[in-house]
Amino acid sequence: MDIHSAQLSKGPLHYADIPGKLPALVVIHGFPGRPHDFKRLFPFIPSQRIIAVALPGMGISPLHTPPYDIKGCASLVGELLEYLELDSVHLLGHSFGATLATFFTDKHPKKVRSLILLSSVGHRAHRIFRYSCATSLYPLTQTWGIRRCMSWVLPKLFQLLGFPKRLDYKVITQVLRLSWNFPFQDFHQSLSRINTQCLIVHAKDDPIVEYRLAEENQSLIANSRLEILDKGGHNPQVSNPETLGRWIKKMLDPN
Repeated sequence: MDIHSAQLSKGPLHYADIPGKLPALVVIHGFPGRPHDFKRLFPFIPSQRIIAVALPGMGISPLHTPPYDIKGCASLVGELLEYLELDSVHLLGHSFGATLATFFTDKHPKKVRSLILLSSVGHRAHRIFRYSCATSLYPLTQTWGIRRCMSWVLPKLFQLLGFPKRLDYKVITQVLRLSWNFPFQDFHQSLSRINTQCLIVHAKDDPIVEYRLAEENQSLIANSRLEILDKGGHNPQVSNPETLGRWIKKMLDPN
């Protein structure tokens, strides 16, 4: 997967660009995450141009200064579309990336042909926010004298939560920073304002976000369809790429 770089207002943003037909499908990974999280899915969406964003501070794109909050990360999507001269796209967000996709769609509905929320976080506090203890842990990562201990403890904790092994401590710190004051109320309001055609996909055995949150998210979006997988974990793009690819193709081209 070739990685390109766009020079945006606060610094470079890297992305993968797979040639194909327009409108492009823009893919936003979760926190933590990277474009490579979708490499098993892309072959099942053939002939489609795909732009996979590498968000700042997650291991590929450098962290911008000052760092973005959740809504600031969503604004990067608009900057990248302008850089690539794309007026209208399909938008897919995974996990926390679904939040960014929702905020962008709410603010720029005419630029989004369709919205796909994959294993999205919920509109209220839920499992991952309770178990990761982001509210308590993030301030500790900023406390001199405790950081060294946290650099050993946090990778172990995130591994127990089901995230990949050997996550970089700096990446984990950014995940906690973006999570510790998550704007649930704003997310709820954005979901309720979405009129764009929306596909929501979630697995019943998701260990990170309980699937009933997907049902609640769907109830807030007027023009939405919910597809539930019995098994798939938090990453259906890895566990069920063929099924997910079929649903996405139907969404992109209903004819």
